[in-house]
Amino acid sequence: MTVAVPAGLRRSFAGEPEARPWLDALPEAVGQACARWSLTVDLAPDEPAWHGFAALVVPVRRDDGTPAALKVSWPHWEATHEAQGLLAWDGDGAVRCLETDGAWTLLLERLHAGRDLTRQPVESAVAVIGDLLARLHRTPAPSFVQPVSDELGRLVERWAQPPSSDVVPVRLREHAAGLARDLVADPHDSALLHCDLHYTNVLAADREPWLAIDPKPRRGDPAYEIAPLLWNRFEEVTSSAGPAEAARRRLRLACDHAGIDPERAAAWTIVREVQNAEWAAEATDDAEVARHLTLAELLTR
Repeated sequence: MTVAVPAGLRRSFAGEPEARPWLDALPEAVGQACARWSLTVDLAPDEPAWHGFAALVVPVRRDDGTPAALKVSWPHWEATHEAQGLLAWDGDGAVRCLETDGAWTLLLERLHAGRDLTRQPVESAVAVIGDLLARLHRTPAPSFVQPVSDELGRLVERWAQPPSSDVVPVRLREHAAGLARDLVADPHDSALLHCDLHYTNVLAADREPWLAIDPKPRRGDPAYEIAPLLWNRFEEVTSSAGPAEAARRRLRLACDHAGIDPERAAAWTIVREVQNAEWAAEATDDAEVARHLTLAELLTR
């Protein structure tokens, strides 16, 4: 069975013509992986394959009938060590990697696509993710992953220079720069990090209620991981009667479950959100600029 590339995946790469050859070659890549690992595509006629923002995921069955999921990713630096990270975790808190070609094609344990944490009550969802983070933060981290402190050091150097725009208030930028300097001085660079664990990157599973997917493994401070839990589902913070306390409460809950210092998590989140605001400004995305700056401001109160 030839697997068609979903229209949604092609839309993810709209405006990126360099991705077209990869998209066009996906059906052949799926066929080659199925032949290599004796897989049968497990899709009904006219049923579309699954996809994320930068990967095709095809439900398959192994030759013994076991359900699995074949993932073929767009080659990008963040996912360079996805397979190695999953192999290191070996299913403890994360989807299990069954096979890999050593590059961008993975055969994974099949989870329940579409059943993520976005519709769970936010405090329950945060608790689930905090518990998963506590399991995923292996120390010492494997030598193949790069430290997040390298990126932070470059950020400190950049923020020591005059800003190229006034999108970030001077007071907030200086506060974030001071926090970044403190984090560089005491990096806690020891744990294996997921680096992208939020509500859509946790799926329901059969052997456990919830498992993490789609890691971007690096080495660093576990407190780095909390920020995505705040900037995702952020409308539930801003619509509350006391948004600053709502943001802090969510942060504390995640840290309680993950065993993380909440003050370090707040510092990392402010630093990352000021950086995100600057990136959004470069992309002229005013709504994103406002969202990131709002969260950073809330955590400084």
